[in-house]
Amino acid sequence: MSLAESFLATFHRDHAGLTAQVFDALPWQDSGGRPWTSSYDWLVAACRETALPPGPGLDLACGDGLLLARLRADAAPVARPWLGVDLSPDELRAARQRLGADTPLLRARAQALPLADAHLAIVVSHLALMLMDDADAVVAELARVLRPGGLLAGVVGARAEPSPAFAAYLDLLGQQPRSTHWQALRFGDRRWHDEAGLQALLGPHFGDLACTRLTREERLRPEALWQWCLGMYDLHLLPPESLPGLRTEFLRRCRPLTNAEGTVLHRQALLAFSARRR
Repeated sequence: MSLAESFLATFHRDHAGLTAQVFDALPWQDSGGRPWTSSYDWLVAACRETALPPGPGLDLACGDGLLLARLRADAAPVARPWLGVDLSPDELRAARQRLGADTPLLRARAQALPLADAHLAIVVSHLALMLMDDADAVVAELARVLRPGGLLAGVVGARAEPSPAFAAYLDLLGQQPRSTHWQALRFGDRRWHDEAGLQALLGPHFGDLACTRLTREERLRPEALWQWCLGMYDLHLLPPESLPGLRTEFLRRCRPLTNAEGTVLHRQALLAFSARRR
């Protein structure tokens, strides 16, 4: 297990289901102005494409099974079986509790899926691909298990201009030394984060790439923004004893950024994409 995989396993052992809890309640708007009740719902809609080969679908890095439950319940034009893969045994246990016994759930790395060639019609993945080691190996493996014409649909993090409050958080974060064990950790591949990078990454195996940015803005009290940041990975790379002081300094820096209601602007962006196996 790589250093990044070790960190992710530890995080999801301690916080199984947190990603679904944080992101399920967040509405977004895509580049065309269409609203989405959550980023998971964008993936469900992408799977309603009728011109797909028959066969099962896979939720890669399925977490606690939230997206799988929605995919199974969706009244798609073509019914298909679904399975889930995750690296975390704790997330898979949570998924089993959510989904029951009739959905196959496998513990595996995305670079070595325990599936036959051309087994799948669809692969979906929510906020995971950009974290994975050796992106080229991941893409090659997804191409191996997808049938020709099969769909790859994902939601990944996107670059966005941070709001002033979040810029203050990032500045503070950059000044903090990581825990010794995690100092060398680097997540994933930056090519996942924009359309040009996706084209370069997916191009050898996939065509018909389509992308849209999912964006949202809201106003939060500084303490609520801090709690949101605690749901992300970055703070968990720091020594736990540094967090109280970091929180205090973050809240201090937010004071001049608040409006009359005591809130600060928070801006987020994701990149949603689909591509077809050649």
